[in-house]
Amino acid sequence: MVSLNQLTSRQKKKSKYQKDCNISRYTVDTLFDAAVCAGLIKGNQDGIFSNTKLAEAFLFDEMTRVNFNFMKDICYIGAHELTESFRTGKPLGLQKHYFNSPTIYSELTKMTPQMQKAGMNLTIITRMIALMKF
Repeated sequence: MVSLNQLTSRQKKKSKYQKDCNISRYTVDTLFDAAVCAGLIKGNQDGIFSNTKLAEAFLFDEMTRVNFNFMKDICYIGAHELTESFRTGKPLGLQKHYFNSPTIYSELTKMTPQMQKAGMNLTIITRMIALMKF
């Protein structure tokens, strides 16, 4: 098995990732196309790929991971209501899919364990940053 660090610590060609991960060329091409479009990796004229700064943030920055998991685990389902939420100035996604509450934080104890963890991690990190003196 290949570790995440082995995959992210050096520049390689697609064929090397395919071999190291034991996946098909189609899978590598599809994942690389998506990662390039998302700005996570970049390739040079020799076909060697490496991470962008955005990818490094997702891999190694705790605040980025916490925010991403919060969005994925809690906010994603309500995103369909975002336009109307902006029009009305109300958290319609939260109200439609979860609770009739002005914020999600008061409702964390009623959520699934995965959602509770995402919300609590974001709350803890946000409080830590607020307490830091710059």
